Amino acid sequence: MGFRASGWDPALIIAQIIAMQSLYYFCLCIWTLATNLFVMQSPSLSQIFSFAYLRFRDTPGKLSVLTCLLNSFTLSAGLLFVVRRTKQCLDFSVTVFVYHLLFTCIYNRAFPTNFVWWLTNSVAAVITTVLGEFLCLRAELQDIPVHTARIDL
Repeated sequence: MGFRASGWDPALIIAQIIAMQSLYYFCLCIWTLATNLFVMQSPSLSQIFSFAYLRFRDTPGKLSVLTCLLNSFTLSAGLLFVVRRTKQCLDFSVTVFVYHLLFTCIYNRAFPTNFVWWLTNSVAAVITTVLGEFLCLRAELQDIPVHTARIDL
């Protein structure tokens, strides 16, 4: 039948969404911990979900922006291993960032009005999508090795 013979597998899609969302937050936490070492700041859940942390006016804010952008590169690699389909990269990238918007709204009890938050997450979504599509396309276009058995007559 081949790779993904059925086009509609809700269990697979839900598992992929959960995997991508988990990967997004796991890697974002790792990047946040790594950048906190530069400013000797203790980690906080607000660094992940509070839109007030993303700002250009001070070093911790700039590092938070950098963290989100670095995470988009990690997430695009995740698209290669979890989704594996070029045409689905946009769907899964947008899904991850829409869920992040939802969780941010729940955490802050407000809709994000910070321009830097919107700019950072929009650029991160574009990077994730474009790089993820590039990586998946390269994987899809690789030659399939065909090994023939040698026959001795």
